[in-house]
Amino acid sequence: MEIYTENHRNIQLNEENGVLTLANLSKETHVHLYDSKGKLLWQSVDVEQEACFTLPERGLYLLVMGHPVLRTQVIQFTYK
Repeated sequence: MEIYTENHRNIQLNEENGVLTLANLSKETHVHLYDSKGKLLWQSVDVEQEACFTLPERGLYLLVMGHPVLRTQVIQFTYK
């Protein structure tokens, strides 16, 4: 399932196995992934062009992507 696409950034979630894939990210992108309780599950200070993370369980998540030059993006999604 495609969650988000903008400026060639692409975020997809495989709903069968819970793998979240972030592709075509700009250099120096900071990524933070939180669960519905606000617990930080994953962070990366300088993601390469692509990153993958397996979600621990079904539920609501918040993905925050920041960059020194680009605007911060906050994306809420559900792993059903």
